[in-house]
Amino acid sequence: MLTTAANYADFTPFRGRFAYRQRAKSVPEELFAPRGAIFRYAGLMMRELDLSVIAPVHDAVLLEVAEDRVELETARAIACLERASRRFLHGFTLRVDAKIIRAGERFTDRRGEQTWAFVERALHELEEEGLDEAG
Repeated sequence: MLTTAANYADFTPFRGRFAYRQRAKSVPEELFAPRGAIFRYAGLMMRELDLSVIAPVHDAVLLEVAEDRVELETARAIACLERASRRFLHGFTLRVDAKIIRAGERFTDRRGEQTWAFVERALHELEEEGLDEAG
């Protein structure tokens, strides 16, 4: 986990859900083109509001947030993404989901569970081999 100070314990990724992931054939082309512009514009607004953006991740934004400000900063980031979507989609507001990940937790997605289970098993096996050789 990327923590820079003990009082910054929460990381909040925001996902601007684009309908084309589930229904690519039924979504107009106009929704494809502006997605990069939406995130750039939202990122600029977040910077103006002094939100601590750690990184954009695909169609999400990762923030570092002090524990006592999680709800406020979450609402501000959501407002930035919604406002940006309205600007580039002629008044249409994209739904924004927020997932708060506390210190000691990690982001999980059911689509990656099998991959992470494999990685963790492989790391565990490497650690055991290293102990056997050293010992």
